[in-house]
Order: sequence, then C-alpha cells, then structure tokens
Amino acid sequence: YFSLAAPHPQPKQKLFKLLQQAARVLWIAELGGRYQYAMTVCARSVQELSAFIDELAARYGGIFQEKQLAVIAAFHLFRKKYLTPQKVPLDALSFGECAPAVTLDEIDRRIVAALYQPGAESICAVARATGIPRTTVEFRLKKMTRNGFIKAHVYTINAHRLGMQVYKVLVAVKGLPRGIKAKIYDFCLHHPHVVNLICCLGGWDYELTVEVPTPEAIVEVSQAFSAEFGGYISSTEILPVFRHTLARSSMR
Repeated sequence: YFSLAAPHPQPKQKLFKLLQQAARVLWIAELGGRYQYAMTVCARSVQELSAFIDELAARYGGIFQEKQLAVIAAFHLFRKKYLTPQKVPLDALSFGECAPAVTLDEIDRRIVAALYQPGAESICAVARATGIPRTTVEFRLKKMTRNGFIKAHVYTINAHRLGMQVYKVLVAVKGLPRGIKAKIYDFCLHHPHVVNLICCLGGWDYELTVEVPTPEAIVEVSQAFSAEFGGYISSTEILPVFRHTLARSSMR
C-alpha cells in the first residue's frame, strides 16, 4: 500500500508503466483514504522482494510518500452471495497452505500461460493456441490439478459494473487471541457482502474485501464486524477501491 507525492505527472506515468509490465506485480488498484494505491507483488523470498523494492527506490524513490507492507499468509475467496437470494454453498477457494513446491517444465508453462489468454475455454482451444497436441494438454492439466498447482477455474466479476461499491477493510487485532482467525473466517464466509479474506503479517492482521450497494452499507458491515470482534480489535481502517488498473492471476 502506498501514496505518491505530487510531482510532474511524467515520473508517475513511467512508474506505473514499469509496474504494469513487471512480471511479479499481479494486481494494482487505485484507492481512497490514507493510501492512494495498493499492489500485490509475488516473490519467492524476502530477498527477491527486497531487490524489487530497491529497484523501485533507485528509479522512483523520490515520488513515494507513505507506504506499508503486508505479507499475505493466506487468501480465501468466497462466493458472491449477494448476487442471488437463494442459498449457495458456503465454501471458499483458499490459498496459502504449506505444501511441497511443484516444478513446471516448458510445456507446462506454455499451457498455463495460454489459460490466461482470451479464448482458452476448452482443451482444444489451448491446444490450438500453443501448438501442443490435445492429448498432451489434457494429460498435463490433469497432472497439474492432481498435484494442487491448478486449484480451480474461476470467473471474475467486475462489481463496479453492477453498481456496487468496493472497499478494503484493514483490521489489526490486539495481541494473539486464541481462535480469532477461525472466527473471523467464519464471519466472512457467512456475510453476504464479504467476498474475500486475506490473513496478513505486517501493519495489520486481516484484509476484508467488501462489495456493497451504497456507501452507507459499508458502515453496517463494519458495525456488524465490531459487534462480533470489538474486544479483539485494536484498529480498523476502511479504504474505498475506485478501480483496478491491473489484475492478473500469475507471474508470466
């Protein structure tokens, strides 16, 4: 999370061009509140992340102002329960479990890269796009699903196009309360307007993404959360998400 000073617009434009082209930057959003922007950076180690930050500092350090780093320990993606009045299964697509690393060869990487391109709706389409035989594509996809590398196939919905307001809620808890993680997860799983939960290490402990029809509704969500966990919370910060300027699902 970061804010920029207000210099000539050219350095800012060059910075965002660099970030959008950087393979390890997966997501960038424009925010309101204390931070103007947020981005997700994928790194294999603290040293790799530090090297990326050093590169930004060397080239554009003068325009960065306030900043905060939060390491993602776990990510839970929930169904958008507000889209239907009917009951939907209460489950989540979760990332962050401790599991052995998998190795991808060049064929695997070509197949995975093709999955993120428009038109990759079928195995035959991926085979045509990559020039790899259909049977090989099918075998490799099944292998990557069995070893847990491919978790699921998910459609992404632009909530702003539905007229929804999107917010990030940053939550810091007091001390190390027993069982709080499971309780917050259960709250988010059942609440109709919480669409994901991130467990963090850093300036705060949890990030909730909330999609609501009106600005007043985010207050209701915050009040419900405080009523449930007020005794555990040391701070809560609500940041509106104005737009996503980059969203990709993996490093290229």
